[in-house]
Amino acid sequence: MNPLTSCPLEGIVVSIFLFLAVSACERHSETPAAATPSVPSTPSVHKPFRIVFKSYDGNPKTDKIEKFSFQINTLDLRQPSDFLKLGETVPNTLLKLKQFSFKERWNEEIKDKVDVSELTLQNSKTGKTTVLVFNQPTDVWAIFSPVPNAEK
Repeated sequence: MNPLTSCPLEGIVVSIFLFLAVSACERHSETPAAATPSVPSTPSVHKPFRIVFKSYDGNPKTDKIEKFSFQINTLDLRQPSDFLKLGETVPNTLLKLKQFSFKERWNEEIKDKVDVSELTLQNSKTGKTTVLVFNQPTDVWAIFSPVPNAEK
């Protein structure tokens, strides 16, 4: 004698099993796009994308800037620091290092000059640029917004 056929709860057990199986199939059939809402890439939606120009090697007063490596840290992308030369692109972005300008400013608090050099980045898709100031986080999200009248 089969113990399942003689069980008075057989129909209920089978019904629960079928319900759980169907529910699991429905959950797995959802596409990731349907599960997570897409964020339009318009200027009204701001997603922080901060980058820090952390260091450079060489002496800008005596050395050729083309030989410098620049340390770039992406704060909102989980990836290691990058050491790049002018003309190279920050990995996993469209940002290319375009220009370096050595600058110093007098700091009255410490009674000495501080480095406020600038590194210009350009979005290779839109052509927009932004300037990173040495050792200061900069939100570069604006250069990822669409170029006005680009599709006309």
